[in-house]
Amino acid sequence: MKVVVGSPGTVSGLLLRLGQCLFAGASIAVMVSALGFSNYTAFCYLIASMGLQVLWSMGLACLDVYALRIKEIFIILF
Repeated sequence: MKVVVGSPGTVSGLLLRLGQCLFAGASIAVMVSALGFSNYTAFCYLIASMGLQVLWSMGLACLDVYALRIKEIFIILF
């Protein structure tokens, strides 16, 4: 089976997931630093969605670390 760059269980996949966490955290920081961000519902929803993105990406990064430790590639179908 051909291993695709960024697939779960590869080093490139782990780096992509960590990048997602980093950029989602940065977007949360930028949105929260805006004055009066809580006055706009869209910002509140964006912050909530980026929080879920951080959690999802961190979970997938943990799965990548586990797969790299046991040296198997997981095939996840969504």
